[in-house]
Amino acid sequence: MSIVDKIADRLVSKAAVAGLDRLDLSIQDYTVLADAHSARILIGFDRRQACPTIASLERFVQAKFDGRLHVEASTALWHKDAQSPCVSVIVATARKTREFYDRKGLVPVIANTLYLDQTINANWEVKTNDAGKKILVCVRDEDVPGLLQSAKAKYATASFTGSQTAVGFILPEKGDFVEFFADGGLRQGQVNKVKDNEASIVEEDGTTHLVDIPSITRMLKKNAKSLTKQQEQLVQALIPTMGSRELAEKLVRGN
Repeated sequence: MSIVDKIADRLVSKAAVAGLDRLDLSIQDYTVLADAHSARILIGFDRRQACPTIASLERFVQAKFDGRLHVEASTALWHKDAQSPCVSVIVATARKTREFYDRKGLVPVIANTLYLDQTINANWEVKTNDAGKKILVCVRDEDVPGLLQSAKAKYATASFTGSQTAVGFILPEKGDFVEFFADGGLRQGQVNKVKDNEASIVEEDGTTHLVDIPSITRMLKKNAKSLTKQQEQLVQALIPTMGSRELAEKLVRGN
């Protein structure tokens, strides 16, 4: 057996021990989200191989961060035709849950809202699960930026810098209905305001969230009043002639 074959076998063995099935995956870049407990990351892969599955991504993140971060599977976007093939996906601090009645050993900080677990130096927040039942969710103060920085590939070939559309971010407008990640889960709502890299989104029950653009995972329904790219270009060209955006937009819309 050649030295190359021996090295290859050794790598395969190490990967098997770590529970990995892909040796070509690497952390390319990341952007930490507003809640500081989650981030959207770019996971690069070899274009000569198939796109990694969710299971492969989960195993990779699990091994890379020693179980301290987990993949939010429904937020994954594959960019196989990018200059450097990658997957963008939201990862979040791994959170354990327990039944609300199971509060033995926990010290109340805010009654029926927050409890302190002194044995592991972590807080347990009271949340409501999908069935409407109260549960306790363990919240650790992980250094998410530090974890990601230490794991980032030394020679990144893909980046979040530059055009956001290059890595598949949704660029919302006021009135759009979108799916977004906030408070540890996926939610849906209408965009109320967009400014710089943030969007204010209102859920059906009136709850408002201020999130980073990378937190928006899917466009559910485009605002019918929004202009197409071509219409917007025409509006911009007509503004000097018409004297105002309102008149230029009215002409383009034909009303």
